[in-house]
Amino acid sequence: TDQPREATVGTAVVLAHGAGGSSSHASMRAWRERLAPWCDAVLAFDFPRPSTDFARLVEAYAAEAAAAVAAGHRRVVLVGAGL
Repeated sequence: TDQPREATVGTAVVLAHGAGGSSSHASMRAWRERLAPWCDAVLAFDFPRPSTDFARLVEAYAAEAAAAVAAGHRRVVLVGAGL
């Protein structure tokens, strides 16, 4: 019997902005465009504010990576712009 296979997606890039920035900044949009041909998805996100608590920043990054895995991505690459 043929069982339906779970859909999987290849590589996701989780893109984080630098200090004081946001995922909607022009430089982040440019990075998304540059990275898009090399992966299946570029997932940009915003760090929680205020962004002075390093543990919260790591937690936010890890949550985004976990969400990419939960969405079926087999490989997750972490990228930071100006970090």
